[in-house]
Amino acid sequence: MSQAGRKLLRAQPKRSEEGSDTQRAHRPDFFLLVFMLILMAFGIIMSVVVGVRRAAFMNNAGWFGYEDNYVFLKDQIFAVTMGLTGFFIASKLSVKKVWLKLAGWLLLGTLLLNLVLALAIWSGGSLAYCSRGACRWLNIGVTTIQPAEFLKLALVLFFALFFARRREEGGVTDLKTAAWVAAVAGLSLFFVVVVQSDLGSGLSIVAITFVMWILAGLKVRWVAIAAVIGIILALIMIRVAPYRMRRVTTYLDTVGQPTAVLSNFSDDAYQLRQAMIALGSGGLFGVGANNAVQATSYLPEPLSDAVFASIGEVFGLVGCLIVLVLYGLIGWRLLAITSRLGSHSDRFIVAGAFAWLVGQALINIMALTALIPLTGVNLPFISSGGSSMLASAVMLGLAFQLSKYTRREK
Repeated sequence: MSQAGRKLLRAQPKRSEEGSDTQRAHRPDFFLLVFMLILMAFGIIMSVVVGVRRAAFMNNAGWFGYEDNYVFLKDQIFAVTMGLTGFFIASKLSVKKVWLKLAGWLLLGTLLLNLVLALAIWSGGSLAYCSRGACRWLNIGVTTIQPAEFLKLALVLFFALFFARRREEGGVTDLKTAAWVAAVAGLSLFFVVVVQSDLGSGLSIVAITFVMWILAGLKVRWVAIAAVIGIILALIMIRVAPYRMRRVTTYLDTVGQPTAVLSNFSDDAYQLRQAMIALGSGGLFGVGANNAVQATSYLPEPLSDAVFASIGEVFGLVGCLIVLVLYGLIGWRLLAITSRLGSHSDRFIVAGAFAWLVGQALINIMALTALIPLTGVNLPFISSGGSSMLASAVMLGLAFQLSKYTRREK
């Protein structure tokens, strides 16, 4: 077992498997709720200072026929309302009596949703909604949903149940366990990365699988083999997909000559160029609410995938650092909760939440700052998008519930 796995799963005094069924509840970790609310507030603020002017610009340009200039704000408020509702429901429904009992069905249901989306994409049906080269959304009539977001939640719950049971059976380090994990993760990645062209969500799934795999104590050689296979498959997928190859070459050009992206007017460099201009023009304290140019006019997806760049333009380096600190604080609290839980399944859930939420935030921010190739992935709790907001909030709500059953520090 890895050192990190031994530390988090070290033997507990006596009833090591005490959890939410037997451990006396105490005050939950309200820091998680506070940090999430601040991030959600950032999203609403950006919908006001950027969204209103953005909608007006797009209407005046004749690109969209929004009913009013407050469409992004109303959508964000609705998404936050759904997220908060999901958070409080998740914090009240018993993890062991409800969520873990439904884990297998949730995984099956989300995989079926992704299969339906795949069939709609391949058949050219109206059920699939595509944007900017990615087909991530399932059109259900009144709205669209992003199945990949709920698949992440189902994977965390399924892996938590699976690894906890395997630990009880004493077979967590065997090849059979590794094969099961690789098969489930591989099928999920196929639907998300290959079919939907959603590399960002694919990286989040990899982060979830890797962290929970290490925590479970699977042998290092299985991790190494899986990593090598994953790298080979990733290189193949990049090579066979022209748009992925262009993103990688654009990134390499940027790394080799940071100013090159500013003079590259190809479509593949456009978003990265506008994001860098937005971050650079923000300076230390930002240009202010009424002076943002990139976010309101030129930057693609300024309220979803590229919202961090919008924050950089409006609020400057200070605003970006506040956001980074908030994600760091959420990660710190999740790791602290993980280390003090008695039940293995509870630990796996909170560790999965850490891998997903903090990992996805890092992927988004690193992509927009040219530290990794550009990927389309939301910034948890800030970016627009109801599916991402709901799934992320439910995940944090489960961690919030489990924080009531930690061992108190002496």
